[in-house]
Amino acid sequence: MFINRTHELAILNQHSRSISSGSRINIALFGLRRIGKTELLLQFKNNTPDNNILIPYINLQKIIPDTEGFVKAYSKELIYETIRQKEQADYPYEMEDLLLLASKLGDMETHHVRTLISILKQHEIATEELLELTFAFAQKLAEKHEKKIIFILDEFQELLQVHPRFLQIMRSITEKQKDVNYWISGSVFSVFNEMLNYKNPFFGQFTRMTLENFDRESTYELIDSTLPFKPAQNHKDKIYKFTNGQPYYTVSVCRKISEQYALDSSINTLQVNYCIMNEIFADTGSINEHFEYILDVSLAKFKNKDRYKTILFLLSQDPANLAAIARHIKKPTGEISNYLKALLRTDLIFRKDSTYHIRDPLFAFWVNNKYLGLGAKITSGKVVEHLLANLEEKYQKVSTELGIAKEFEIKYKLRSTVQHQT
Repeated sequence: MFINRTHELAILNQHSRSISSGSRINIALFGLRRIGKTELLLQFKNNTPDNNILIPYINLQKIIPDTEGFVKAYSKELIYETIRQKEQADYPYEMEDLLLLASKLGDMETHHVRTLISILKQHEIATEELLELTFAFAQKLAEKHEKKIIFILDEFQELLQVHPRFLQIMRSITEKQKDVNYWISGSVFSVFNEMLNYKNPFFGQFTRMTLENFDRESTYELIDSTLPFKPAQNHKDKIYKFTNGQPYYTVSVCRKISEQYALDSSINTLQVNYCIMNEIFADTGSINEHFEYILDVSLAKFKNKDRYKTILFLLSQDPANLAAIARHIKKPTGEISNYLKALLRTDLIFRKDSTYHIRDPLFAFWVNNKYLGLGAKITSGKVVEHLLANLEEKYQKVSTELGIAKEFEIKYKLRSTVQHQT
């Protein structure tokens, strides 16, 4: 579902017009998970009428994260998008299908695909040569067909697993290309910050954009488009307050409210409260499942997961510095420092000055209460009221303590301890 984002979409459209006129503009789009980056990029791609621009798109979380998987997806998207501007075509899932599509474009494209197939059949693949060949193909195709290319690479951080020198290889080829632009997105701020800093190949090469939560007006529009009935204004206010304008959280709560409305043909404030809390904490709640997934994926490669969860629980109550965390856990600061460095790379937390914070306040609220055992469907009105009051306090502290400058990350401040009532 695509709602609003008119400002961001206008910026992308303006950049595409500049590219069509001969400029070269690379864009790095930041945003937390489920904030709407993919929807924005696809909206741009699907509604750009300029036939002078090719817009291939790859969601890098949906391909095999190795050199072979990347070069196949890259070549398929380029050739498929070129063909699609000329005629209807089925997507080339197999390399043989890609070869057939390439033959419709000409000898250069056919030679490229045949070369790929030949290299991929070798016992030992020359991965750097393969990547260089792949990136160079885009400029050749652009020149032959007299097109500009905006190549969208969604969840770009996944590519760092492809090859240890991936960024260096990509930069060495693409910096010389006048017709190929890369628009990349990512949800791991720490990886993006490191990738684009002055020590790395892409420093100064990308225009940065950050996708934030919806404002109140856009959230109301999203609520109205999701619910099958006209909600009361105070209910819309409550949904906005407790989702903080995060679009995925908003849609999840609205769907739960829709289910309740289907049963009762009406909705009161108490039911809205139940729907919000059960989406966050009930085992079948979409927000709960989302947080479970984030936690599992983020900690998947770590040993001693309980130690990481303990640190997250401490930070869910209060931001803390290294010494305070080590004192709570009764471990040396050197050992705890290593745990914190690992958590920083997951983007669950961030560091401001010497203090560590959980990035998403609703995730912090969830961690705090899950750690205390809250998980089954909530049926007590007192528990719901208590949880809502504490969540409201958490958001109020966020809004008063947020800094104005947020170029690279959303700097949340969380200060409260939530007591679980049974």
